[in-house]
Amino acid sequence: MGNYSEFERAVNHVINDVSFDNDVTVSVFETTIRVLGGLLSGHVLAERFLNHSYPPPHRSLLDMAVDLGDRLLPAFNTPTRIPFSRVNLRYESSTT
Repeated sequence: MGNYSEFERAVNHVINDVSFDNDVTVSVFETTIRVLGGLLSGHVLAERFLNHSYPPPHRSLLDMAVDLGDRLLPAFNTPTRIPFSRVNLRYESSTT
């Protein structure tokens, strides 16, 4: 929509205030398509529209996506190779 200042404010808000180091069990599917997908698409848009100030020196949306992806990986380490439907973001134990 062209409101780059508001987009930049939102990107900085996510970078500074969101953490995935929480003892919470999440749906692997929903978290992958909504949160991980949102971080990746936000990263692409930020690179395109905020190239003067993105990424900040300490962290980026791409770094956050990698962190979240690493936290989701234990759900795919199963004997049957069928991923668990839920995973805890802080601990490596997954549940069916």
